[in-house]
This record gives sequence, structure tokens and C-alpha cells, in this order.
Amino acid sequence: MEFLFILILMVLAWFWYDSVKAQDLAMRDCSFACQRRGLQLLDGSVFLKKTRLKQTTNGFRLFRSYGFEFSKGGFYRYPGFCQILGQQVQKITLDMPPPEIDAEDIEVENKIVESNVLPFYPRKHIPFKK
Repeated sequence: MEFLFILILMVLAWFWYDSVKAQDLAMRDCSFACQRRGLQLLDGSVFLKKTRLKQTTNGFRLFRSYGFEFSKGGFYRYPGFCQILGQQVQKITLDMPPPEIDAEDIEVENKIVESNVLPFYPRKHIPFKK
């Protein structure tokens, strides 16, 4: 019975240590991604959104999804996401809206179109590069 208790404590300690390392990795890489694009990481932190086991070719690994907020000029908060598998960043996504476009400036076949409909810009997925 004591052995089982010690084993559970060791597993919990490993999970806590692994989670702290993953959060530090997410914080470092999200901060770098924001700096590289001239953005400001707000609150200086990332927060855990979900954790689950994911099966890979090397067996089961912990998949963690972190969220964070950033700003371009300090006025608005935009959401960002970081996905980590094990201790490796898989993807960093910055959900920033497209630049504002005035409806009068939209040109179609060399004509100015007066409309309140703006073109759709898809979400940008920014791959992580080391």
C-alpha cells in the first residue's frame, strides 16, 4: 500500500514538472513569435486550455493547448494559441484581423465599388521555425 502511494506521488510530481517545462516552452516561443512580428504579448503569460493524451508513432504523448493574448498597438486584445506535443511546439496561431479597408477603396475591374461588404481573409497559421 505504501508503494502505491509513493508511486502515485512520483507520477504527480513528474506531471507537474513536465507541465511547468511545457508552459515555459510555450511562453518562450509565443513571446518570440510576437516579437518577430512586432506584436506585444499581453500579461506576459500563457494559459492552459486543454491537456490530453495523443497517440503518435512513438506511443502516447501529452498534447497541450495554450492560449495567450497579444496586441498590435496596445489598444485591442487578440487571441493566440500554441499547441505542444510532448516537449515540442507543433503550431502557433495568431488570430489577428486583417487590416481595415474602407469600402470606397475596394476596386473591381478599375471601378470603385460602394459596398459595406469586405473581402474575407482566412485565419493565419504561423508555423514555428527554429
